[in-house]
Parts: sequence; structure tokens; C-alpha cells
Amino acid sequence: MLKEFVNKMIELKRYDDLLELMSGDSNYCLDNPVNLPITKSDIELHLMSIHHVRFLKKFGHTDQVVFDEDGKVYQWYIDYFDKWLDSGVKGLEVVEVENYLKDHPFPRA
Repeated sequence: MLKEFVNKMIELKRYDDLLELMSGDSNYCLDNPVNLPITKSDIELHLMSIHHVRFLKKFGHTDQVVFDEDGKVYQWYIDYFDKWLDSGVKGLEVVEVENYLKDHPFPRA
């Protein structure tokens, strides 16, 4: 359910809402989450996935390395992101997603 939610949020370009949920800054986030990234590997996957979503928001779906006007280099982190999705989407809670969807349902196909 969480993996499908994240993919749909990206498909709909709801990057800001997704980033708020991923970072714990959303009004929908629980005070006592249980699906936390705890291991070093889980924390790395979670953080790199946040960077990946920020990249998608700024540059769209491209696997190209992007240079901005200040000379900063950006790239997407699809490998980390896919591993994060496959390893349980640590940092998101089912209840948070359900509450978000009550107020912001996905459009019907």
C-alpha cells in the first residue's frame, strides 16, 4: 500500500505533500511513528529517497546529471529510491497515508 501510494504521488506530481510526509513535517504525521528507518542502511535509503523526490520536483524524470546556474550538480537517486520502496518505505506510516487520502483522494481513473 505504501509503495503504491508513493508511486501515485509521484505520478500526480504531489511532490511537496510527499516530501512533507517523508520528512515528518506533515500535519498527517503521527507523534509516535513505528515504521521508522532505524538501521544505518534504512536511514541512508530514506534520506537519499528524499533527495530523489526533490530532484524529481526540480528537474522532472531524467536520469541525466543536471548542472544549475550556480554550477551545482544534481542527479537522481533511483536505485536508492527503489530499494527504499522495496524495503518497506521506512519513514511513512499507513495511518498517515490513509488520513492524507481522506482529505486529498487520488482522482478516479
